Amino acid sequence: MEVRIRKVSPVLVGKLDRKARERGMSREEFLREQLEVIAYIELLAEHRKKVNGSLGKVADSFENVSEKLTVMEEKYERLVYLISYVTEIDPHEMEVFIKEQMEGRGAGVVD
Repeated sequence: MEVRIRKVSPVLVGKLDRKARERGMSREEFLREQLEVIAYIELLAEHRKKVNGSLGKVADSFENVSEKLTVMEEKYERLVYLISYVTEIDPHEMEVFIKEQMEGRGAGVVD
């Protein structure tokens, strides 16, 4: 496809030619490259908008998970204290036992 631009200032043409020479390009190559850059900038802006929207959703999901984990941790602590109360096992000993079980070091039997 061919694109023509009429009535371009000679000063502007001179600047374009200078920039093209600095890059070792012809005016046509330089202008083609600049048009591609303009097109890609728009595409990148659209892509960035989509990515930012997705990142916002991910951030919201992380916040939701964090809140749920906080609630679960509170419930876990209450449960440990309840079991400790019922079994008359010190809460600290209960925590150590649970940690050992989670790490696979315990035998699974309480004396």
